[in-house]
Formats: sequence, structure tokens, C-alpha cells
Amino acid sequence: MAIGRHRGGTTENSDDGVVMVEFAPLCPGRDPMKCPSCEHEAPVADFGEPLRCPDCGIFYEKAVELKLEREAKQTRHEAPEPGPNEARAVSAAVKQCSKCRAFMDRKATVCPSCRTKQTRMIGTVRGLIIIAAATWFFVSIFGSSDSTAPATASSPSTAASPAPEKPKCEDPVMAFVMSQNFVKQRLKSPSTADFPYSGADGVHIAKIAECSYQVIAFVDSQNGFGATIRSRYSVNMTATPDGKRWSAKELVIQ
Repeated sequence: MAIGRHRGGTTENSDDGVVMVEFAPLCPGRDPMKCPSCEHEAPVADFGEPLRCPDCGIFYEKAVELKLEREAKQTRHEAPEPGPNEARAVSAAVKQCSKCRAFMDRKATVCPSCRTKQTRMIGTVRGLIIIAAATWFFVSIFGSSDSTAPATASSPSTAASPAPEKPKCEDPVMAFVMSQNFVKQRLKSPSTADFPYSGADGVHIAKIAECSYQVIAFVDSQNGFGATIRSRYSVNMTATPDGKRWSAKELVIQ
């Protein structure tokens, strides 16, 4: 029997052809070990017990699991995706169960997973086509007599006439703004006049006739002694039809 030694163990070859291998323990000072995660290589003694990488600190078994997962993901990503023709061919050859949604052969009548009998869609589609054709025939025959009624009912005489154009003088806000010019002429210090806006409390604008408005409002201004006082006023404002000229009547300032 021949005996041969090699790194890590002893091999014995017997005369009857049986090979016996006896592995010797790793030598910490001579046999290196590589981390599967960071690929750091160091003697086995440096990895400790349990085995743990002295460089990155990860346990050896965990590093092996992560490496296998990465290789499996890489294999899945590198697998070629089916082309459009192959995808259409697969879609045309299979169908899903109406109950458990499992895939099966398109010609199968019973689901191999839940044993549910599959209904054929040909009869349903054929029934829908017949119903649609009958509906179209009914509408085309009986609905044609009423289709001309709306066309004959409408005429130019009954068409809605356009709304009359509003005169340009019909502007209550402009009446209020123009009244301020006539009020300023009566004040002691027109440059200090401060009028409210048209929607403020105490401002009332009422239409009294076409192109005529009564404005009741107030103004803050300085009197002859320089004190600011509030004065109320009322005036009737009348404009020309084009709204370009305004006149004031019955102006009263209190």
C-alpha cells in the first residue's frame, strides 16, 4: 500500500485499489483563510472561534450566505428576458383559473390546482354580439321616425335672442368714484381727503333712474385748524349714455 502526503492530509493507496484519505488539521501559522465578504486573507487563528473576519468583523457563515444570495441575484438579472414574440406566444398558450388564478393550458377545461371547471368565453362573447346587433336593429327601425322631430321643431323665430347690450353709464362704482371729485371741491383741504372703498360699511349706492345713482358715503379730511374730521355726504350722480361725463346734483355734506 502506497502512502502519499499532501497539504491538509494523508492519502493511502491500498493493494486492493481502495483510497483512504486522512486530513490533517489546518495549521494556524501556515494555512491562510479568505473572508467571503471583504476578501481579506489571514491565518485561521486570526478568525477566532466562531470564525469571524478580523478586518470587516462579519461572521464567516453569514458572509457565505450573503455571497450566495448575491450570486443568485446576479444570475437572475443576467437571465435574458423573453422577447415580445415569445411573450405573446406564451400568453396565447396559457390562461388563468377563474377561481385560484393559477396558470394552465388554454385548452384545459379543469384547473389542475383547485379542480374548478373552466367556462368557455366563446358562448359569452357570441351572446354579447347577438344582443348588440339586436339593439342596433331596434334603434335603426323604431328610432328613425323620431329623429326628425327635433330638427323641425327648432326655427329661427323661436331661437333665443341675444341679451340687450348694457349701457356704459350703468356703473355704480364709477358713480361713487366720480362723486369724490365734486366732494373735494367743497372741502377746506382737498389734498388730505381720504375716501373709503365702494364696498365699505357706511357706503350706499342706489340706482334711482337710468344712468343715475344716489351715493351716500363719508370722507376723512383736515378742517381749517388742521384737525382730521369725518364728514358724511350724499349726492345724486347722473352720467351721459356713453358714461364719459358725470354731473352732481343735490350734494349735501354734513
